[in-house]
Amino acid sequence: MRKSITKVNVSLVGGVLVLGMIVMGSTLAAEQEKASEVAEPETPASIQAYERLLAEIEGREVAEPGVGASSVVPEDAKDIVAGYKHLFAHVQEAVAPFEATAGDIIGKDPKEWTDSKKAKVAEFLAANEDLISEIRGMAARGGPAHALDFSKGFAMLLPHLARMRSCARLLRADAAVNATEGNHAAAVDDIIAGMKLGDALALEPVLISQLVRIAIYGIMCNGVEGSLDGADLSTELTDRLMAQVAQGDHRESFSESFAGELYFGRQLFSAVRSGDRSGVPEGVDLGPLREEDELVYVGIMKGFIAASKLPYYEAALKLHELEQETEGLPGTMTYSRQLLPALTRACQAQARHEAMLDLMQLGILLEQYKARTSSFPDTLDAIAGDLGGSVPFDPFSGKSYRYRPLGTTFLLYSIGANRLDDGGTHDFREGDIAWRGQEKE
Repeated sequence: MRKSITKVNVSLVGGVLVLGMIVMGSTLAAEQEKASEVAEPETPASIQAYERLLAEIEGREVAEPGVGASSVVPEDAKDIVAGYKHLFAHVQEAVAPFEATAGDIIGKDPKEWTDSKKAKVAEFLAANEDLISEIRGMAARGGPAHALDFSKGFAMLLPHLARMRSCARLLRADAAVNATEGNHAAAVDDIIAGMKLGDALALEPVLISQLVRIAIYGIMCNGVEGSLDGADLSTELTDRLMAQVAQGDHRESFSESFAGELYFGRQLFSAVRSGDRSGVPEGVDLGPLREEDELVYVGIMKGFIAASKLPYYEAALKLHELEQETEGLPGTMTYSRQLLPALTRACQAQARHEAMLDLMQLGILLEQYKARTSSFPDTLDAIAGDLGGSVPFDPFSGKSYRYRPLGTTFLLYSIGANRLDDGGTHDFREGDIAWRGQEKE
């Protein structure tokens, strides 16, 4: 009996030892993972590429690129940046005097122009054909449009973004004038060039750059919606426009910008740990840095990065949870509370962008269908063949876009960020996103 008890005790002791080793191993692994979370942040390849470009422009020694860094920007990136610098100066030189006398006509939606304002814009564009040609030329070259200085962290200057939007607005204005004059080929050239300006910003792993990229595409979508009818576009022009739109969602670039935000935050945490508080906004007292604060920040940002890679309808629940977690952070997490931006709103902006591109394609094809058959189709399936065999899904619902023919027009819309069907009532920020075919509020 004593022998059996001894065997049982030995077995128990062995089990406890094994369990203890497992627990110790798990604890050690957790500690190692925790330590790695607060280690110096690795520099993403997209940021390395811009660091090399800035060093080259400033005549400093250029380090060997990391894995993937050399493929982010083209070899002639330095010359492209110089070209944009010249372009921006040309835009300022031409537009500033015009706006001083005529007001901000070019920045307005062409549908709001009076006849006299339209005449002024047409006169300005006719006198500045070389400027429009230069914008188109730089758009064709792509990016980068500016040598980003990531050493500045959140304080990095981005003066080129406003200039890029100005260029897009000039192209929209030119497209409107060209379309009015029946020069649809030139109008399409303008629209595609504007979208390519947005593509140039897709290279930048910075959230604000991606939001401006989305805004630029929005300007060009507005240009199509207000100036170009599908029935006026030849097969060749339609194919060119569709090819540009088809590659314009840039969701991967959008997600990369979230990784850039995480890098900026890690930079700040690292600097503060070393005693450098220059990156902390002036007048803001964040108190002592807690290690848990950075761990929470990293965890939430990684959650947003993963969610940003998904279609919005798949990410919506996770985004809501992350937003709730962010809003519920305790007061001791001062850095995380300050650094975490409104990323759910940004994800909604990306989804609106994707929806607008789909609606543009669908709208144009519906108009062309009517031009061929004298009526709009009963369902979107009728134009699926022109889209490779299938109709895209609404990124806010994961289901078909809402469509209804209305005799001489049609209703086509996404359910938008509130994810409710409001019957096509247009509210770009929260509610339905309606393509033309319905009067907008």
